[in-house]
Amino acid sequence: MCDLLDVTFYKVTNSTFFHNVIKDKNKRLSIHKIKDQDGNWVEGTTQVATAAVNYFSNLFKAEDIDENNDIFNVIDRVVTREDNISLTSPPSIQELKDVVFSIDPDSAPGPDGLSGKFYQSAWPIIASDVHAAINSFFQGATLPKFFTHTCIVMLPKVNFPQDFSDIRPISLCNTSSKILAKVINSRFSGILPRIISQNQSGFVKGRAITENILLAQEIVNNINKPNVGAIHPPKGIFDLIETYLTKFFWSGNEEGGKYHWISWDNLSYPYREGGSNFRKLEDIYKAFTAKQWWKFRTSNSLWVNFLKAKYCINDHPTTIQWKPGQSHSWKAMLKIRSEVDSKIWWRVREGNVDFWFDNWTKQGPLWSLMEDVIVDQHISIREVYRQSQWDWNVLHPYPSEQIKDLIRKYTISLNNNTKDVPFWTETESGTFSISSAWNLLRQKRLFAPIDAKLWHKDVPYKMSCVAWRAIHCRMPTDDKVAKKFKINFVSKCFCCIGAGMKTGMETAEHLFCSGHFAQLLWSSF
Repeated sequence: MCDLLDVTFYKVTNSTFFHNVIKDKNKRLSIHKIKDQDGNWVEGTTQVATAAVNYFSNLFKAEDIDENNDIFNVIDRVVTREDNISLTSPPSIQELKDVVFSIDPDSAPGPDGLSGKFYQSAWPIIASDVHAAINSFFQGATLPKFFTHTCIVMLPKVNFPQDFSDIRPISLCNTSSKILAKVINSRFSGILPRIISQNQSGFVKGRAITENILLAQEIVNNINKPNVGAIHPPKGIFDLIETYLTKFFWSGNEEGGKYHWISWDNLSYPYREGGSNFRKLEDIYKAFTAKQWWKFRTSNSLWVNFLKAKYCINDHPTTIQWKPGQSHSWKAMLKIRSEVDSKIWWRVREGNVDFWFDNWTKQGPLWSLMEDVIVDQHISIREVYRQSQWDWNVLHPYPSEQIKDLIRKYTISLNNNTKDVPFWTETESGTFSISSAWNLLRQKRLFAPIDAKLWHKDVPYKMSCVAWRAIHCRMPTDDKVAKKFKINFVSKCFCCIGAGMKTGMETAEHLFCSGHFAQLLWSSF
């Protein structure tokens, strides 16, 4: 990444330095000597190339196995005829356009040298040709070799690789091949969740390996074994890590040694609130816990079903209280539940939303509007809204006039074929994001207009940091050093030494505002 940033920064000028950077990079990435698969050193381009081909050919060679397809006779058929038609039908130009513009324009091209940027820039000209080429494949044509050709690039995993296990091969395919693969992939994405069982987390959008880890924790906790703390570490771990981060920020190494002029707590605020845009680990942890709660409330997975069966068999998730002996994961989720669940709004479709305890009117759960009344009824909207009318009599307790007036203003139309849709109200799109959850759950400070203007992408971070420290009087000036370390000494500003200059005590205000040198600079603006 650092190399990429360096190249991006200097390539604009097409300078000698830029070309030297490229030459140095190519020199470092060249392999002149390496061990073959037998452990013998080989040198020279031809010998290294032969050894590489032999090693990776042997590594990726398919094994001969006896196939028995009888097992497929006992597997339920889940791919319908309609699914097959959807998978194999020729794509439209619009579908291809969506795929083309989803490709990273700066990704490395294949053997033909045409990157995603070319396809996107020339799309009005080449659209019909690309459409015809892709459609020919879906109509049964064999892909020509130039279409499927790739460049095999070997990337070192370490500096100065000794053998081929220190190298990772990647395949750079033509963008035309990427387009075809992405079309097929996007079509498969809607079918894979039905084909792949719920306990498999990988390669399925919306599933996460962390859910399987959390499920394992719940099972371990169920059998009274010591719970795993990797997902939910104690606060002391956060404090220890932040101590090392603070030392590194002020000293450049983990041993520290330099005075911390600003605490990590004060550093960990956004620029606009007077901080340096770091984030407290505990706030990040809360944000990821909020994501777990969001998934628990809005998705259907093995982990979610297990938690509901374990903790919510007779109660709504928003009313459950934590009990001793329950898992740390569940306890952490309940701690942030009230703040997070209040930001989940349900758009009613099939009507399985809980009438009393889910927020479907945008006014919060309706039970909270019932004064001095205990609500313990769990009933879905479809059980109350029948034949396009509200049946108030099935509700216990009977709703107040305030609630009935609120509901009458709410337009509802049940559709048995469409699931109720959850919206995350902290984002415009309604999609949950870690950053919005972090902003919701973190401690906030008032807007600091001056601080917000100090930081800019075109100003080096170090310069902004110095200005920020100066404004907050957190510089090692004489007055601060004397006060912090109880040292008595004569202070004078070295910027004011000269004929006719009146020296003053070295303070941030004197250095940057009232001092002779500062006044001279400010007079130029």
